[in-house]
Amino acid sequence: MLAVALTLTGSACGLFGPTGSTGVGPTIPRSVAQAPGPAASAPACDATASLRPQGPLPRAGDLPNGSFVQDIYNRGRLIAGIAQDTLMFGYLNPLDNQLEGFDIDLARQLSQAIFGDDLHVEYRVITPAQSMQVLRDGTVDVVIRTLPMTCRGWQQIAFSSEYFEAGQRLLVPKASTVQSIGDLGHQRVCAAAGTTELENIAA
Repeated sequence: MLAVALTLTGSACGLFGPTGSTGVGPTIPRSVAQAPGPAASAPACDATASLRPQGPLPRAGDLPNGSFVQDIYNRGRLIAGIAQDTLMFGYLNPLDNQLEGFDIDLARQLSQAIFGDDLHVEYRVITPAQSMQVLRDGTVDVVIRTLPMTCRGWQQIAFSSEYFEAGQRLLVPKASTVQSIGDLGHQRVCAAAGTTELENIAA
């Protein structure tokens, strides 16, 4: 499942946060995450729940004074943490050296909502392990990449609405006799650092 994380409001378009995905195992949510602010209290743990909008979306450029979004507008750009190696979501196309994918489109839509066009985005490529920290320390305004929505994550950041539901797959050599997670006792399994994949397999 996917969502967006950020340091704005959290759900429906303040700014958004993280999620994650995998295959032979439990379904986990992906999302865009945001650093929690005064209005960002975690749900009582339905990890895929989202913060409610606090009224209608303001017009581009007509933003509440003193708000986080107003600070972004005054700066002149939205700083988004993204992936560049996830096909269909955040991907650097080697043929034209352009970022593309669903997450990139979301970042552009946020720019459209704040500035009135989709040209005011500064992209910062981050790893899954960096996603929460860069939100919490203010390196980025929003993380828009494949990250899991988890109850533990809600204690550190806020998520947008879940926008993609993914599964988790375990890859083994073609000649392997492994047919399920249950065949993995006492065997070594690898996953990207900072993700929930190994926790899911262990569970």
